[in-house]
Amino acid sequence: MYYKGENPLKGFLVKKHSNFYYVKNNLNVLYECMLRERLKKEDVEVLVGDIVAIDEVNEETRQAVITRIYPRKTCITRPHLANMEQNVIIMALNKPRLNLNQLDRFLVHTRLSGLDRVICINKCDLKDKNNTLKTIREIYEPLEISIIEVSALNKTGLERLLDVLKGKRSIFSGPSGVGKSTILNAIKPELNLRVGKIGSKSNKGTHTTRHSELIEIFSENDQIAIVADTPGFSYLKFDKYLPAQIEAQFPEFLSFKNDCYYSDCLHINETDCNVKANLDKISPTRYENYCRFIAEALEYKSLLYSTSSKDEGKVKTVDRSGQEQVKRLKLGHNLVDPSRKKSKQDLSKYKYDESFEEDIDDNFCE
Repeated sequence: MYYKGENPLKGFLVKKHSNFYYVKNNLNVLYECMLRERLKKEDVEVLVGDIVAIDEVNEETRQAVITRIYPRKTCITRPHLANMEQNVIIMALNKPRLNLNQLDRFLVHTRLSGLDRVICINKCDLKDKNNTLKTIREIYEPLEISIIEVSALNKTGLERLLDVLKGKRSIFSGPSGVGKSTILNAIKPELNLRVGKIGSKSNKGTHTTRHSELIEIFSENDQIAIVADTPGFSYLKFDKYLPAQIEAQFPEFLSFKNDCYYSDCLHINETDCNVKANLDKISPTRYENYCRFIAEALEYKSLLYSTSSKDEGKVKTVDRSGQEQVKRLKLGHNLVDPSRKKSKQDLSKYKYDESFEEDIDDNFCE
């Protein structure tokens, strides 16, 4: 059966591969979709997790066309996903070695994206020679971040993890080799996800998950748990955020920073900084990582300033015989106005049709 109508179906994008998009409707029916040509021309980016409208549905072949992307509640850039609610950051107790700088990068990036955070330490069946679990608890429990200890090998701690996942759309993120897919296989063996091994020389994981995909791992009593299994990666750089945005993600500064001499104090080189005066009450690794993140954000701020200066350099000021000064483009720069068609195409990237401004139905995936 094929139909095309004024009331397109609403669906949830669970996977994309090449030019194909896989969308589930509220009856859990999966459709293989193409993107409408208009959306391609408007350079609309479609993300796993997007709520979409599909039309021109062929029920026999389960094929359709995506015609609309609904407004997103949240968006995280790495992994690039939409409408997720929490990020479960998977780290290994060992093999690969737990890196607190990596962990803080995931935590801060998650909060900047508007998602809740959960730390999950896998491979807790291994010996904790360096008291890593104790260190993690001492640093992050005062920040009110949930910490879950599991062993996918021994299948311990999985019930508590599943309780955290129920009723939510979650991301499993973290470095390669920490066991994200292995944990999902332990929770739901029929998934049979591909898993890799740790390199004997590098002690680092290998990429096994090649793309992000939303997986339903639990559905019972009107509760559902959807998890995005994502490719592993090790480095998140703060090259798209300003220093003040980074500073706001460190709640341990809150009780001290109001007494800093400067209202915009970044707590690094400023004088009369109350945060620096109380560093004995702040985790040394957290402060060290904070300084690194601020340095990256300052580079971004400097780049924005230099780019702005270059744009200003395209303009010259002309004094019209004592009259009001006017600014004109310097020679060598484009003096021709873009066509009306080109202007309309550019504007279409930034505005939604008014009918799009409806909230995402919280119960859609239930």
